[in-house]
Amino acid sequence: GPDHWANRYPACNGSSQSPINIVTSSVMYDSSLGKLQFNNFDRIPSGAKIMVRNNGHAFQVNFMTPNLFYVHGGGLGANFTTAQFHMHLGEDDTRGAEHLIDGQRNAACIHIVNYNTKYPDISTAANKSDGLAVIGVILEVGAENAGLAKVLKYVENVTKVGNVSDLAQEFSLGSLLPSNTDFFRYKGSLTTPPCYESVTWTVMKTKTTISHDQLMKLRSIMEKDGVHKITDNYRHILQPLNGRTVKSNF
Repeated sequence: GPDHWANRYPACNGSSQSPINIVTSSVMYDSSLGKLQFNNFDRIPSGAKIMVRNNGHAFQVNFMTPNLFYVHGGGLGANFTTAQFHMHLGEDDTRGAEHLIDGQRNAACIHIVNYNTKYPDISTAANKSDGLAVIGVILEVGAENAGLAKVLKYVENVTKVGNVSDLAQEFSLGSLLPSNTDFFRYKGSLTTPPCYESVTWTVMKTKTTISHDQLMKLRSIMEKDGVHKITDNYRHILQPLNGRTVKSNF
């Protein structure tokens, strides 16, 4: 488990790890950050190949066609292209989101993983200090999440590991974001091994919702052994800031 990751992946003991508890009273407003800009987040361009898959520890949607979806602006300092998004959730509705805002733990989160276009692919970018930009959206239990609903109808196709399903139907990445895209920003890491400290984190200030039924559907996805389910797949241990500053664009 997470306590022993560092034995095999030394970076997991690093000083700039994620997730963190974002204490809003200590966040610094940075006027230079500005707004995030998104390309093709409003639609799926024709010819885009998108796969829904169960990678054994998360429900994940992979964008197989490179350089179609972009995130830039917002102080990122480069163009980042979207590689995938995946979800973290808990065994019950009280936990599952990785980042906390003022100590509040929510039911789930979506991580939209983007890599710096100066690198040829995500595996090259993954361990570079400027390699990754991940957008975290925290989900609280409430109304059905309409954007996720379009993806969740594929869940039954991916209950076994490695199963893949084409996301044929109209879906947009933007539908996963809150309408207000104000954000918190800090430098951190992947929250799973190898825990590379290569992530510019953008955590959305505004939470979106997910229904209890949608969470139950996600919990039905089987883990690798086909017995356990993919829940509590989040890093429970909050990481110390170690002098890092959390900034905001609002």
